[in-house]
Amino acid sequence: MCYNGVSFNTENGVTTPLPIPRGEPVNPKLWIGVLISAVLLWLSAKDVDFQRAWEHVEKINAIYLIPYLALVAAEVVVRAARWQVLLAPVKRCSFQKLNSATLIGLMANNVLPARAGEFVRAYVGGRMEQIPFSTCFATVVIDRLLDGLIISAIFILAVVLRPVPDFVKAPGYAAAAVYLVALGFLFALLVRETATLRLAGFVLRYLPARFGAFAVGVLQTFVHGLHVLRSAQLLLLAIALCVGVWIVYALTFHVMWLAFGIPLSLVDAFLVLSIVSIAITLPSTPGFVGTMQAAIVFSMGFLGIDQSQAFAFAVVYHIFQYVPITLGGLIALWLERLTLGEIASAPTGVEA
Repeated sequence: MCYNGVSFNTENGVTTPLPIPRGEPVNPKLWIGVLISAVLLWLSAKDVDFQRAWEHVEKINAIYLIPYLALVAAEVVVRAARWQVLLAPVKRCSFQKLNSATLIGLMANNVLPARAGEFVRAYVGGRMEQIPFSTCFATVVIDRLLDGLIISAIFILAVVLRPVPDFVKAPGYAAAAVYLVALGFLFALLVRETATLRLAGFVLRYLPARFGAFAVGVLQTFVHGLHVLRSAQLLLLAIALCVGVWIVYALTFHVMWLAFGIPLSLVDAFLVLSIVSIAITLPSTPGFVGTMQAAIVFSMGFLGIDQSQAFAFAVVYHIFQYVPITLGGLIALWLERLTLGEIASAPTGVEA
């Protein structure tokens, strides 16, 4: 089976990624992502006065880069702690290993196509802790759903406190609805597995047979990774850590605004963060080039910031996110004796 450019083996009720054959044509989604990134990057830069933008960069108060980089590191640590909580009903996992796997997954999003980082994180974490890929990936899915629900709540609160155009609100409300439906489905899968799978099969019969069979196979193996949903204590702790992740993320915007001397508040940071989070779900190049710049320039624009300054901020902000995460991920990859080729092909090797 194949999904999002990644091939899977679903034999014996276990869903695991298969090696990507060499020499195959590039997935068309990659070219679509490149096109979208190029268009959005052009739109964000087309009216920029690059001399003024560079002047803004030269005036950065570099002292703020120290707390900024500390916050980038803290974001990874809190994400790893949340994942450890989600995996607790399955196995008591090493925080250090999960932190490495999280960092490697974030790095993979920066250098591999098709947002492969979540697959890579599940593969590497499962490999390190000897947990089946399907179980590990189920906790990653819950992790991302919690992210989506929290950022949707942040978006709704931010637009209440800071009025924005109506056409900005619609995508945020739509995203919140999608995340709520998905989380509800996972609860139903846990509580009424047979009935939920039957319903899923009924819906999926209208899709291509291969995709439907793959989806049902994945859902069946997900059940083993959903145990955290049975524990109110663990779920509340995971949600608290999720809120912590997004507070840290918003603070990265606020601290970098201080470096640029941009007079925006922490509420504004949450609003920009939520718009960026929605934008980077679009197909794009690895590292979200173009989508991130366009979202930042657009959202800071209706907050009253000049486009040249907003573009300069967007580029510097992205670089200081991209470089430390990528370097840190590569170092973690080396320390764990893995290679980029191995995580790119995600071979079967995660044992139960």
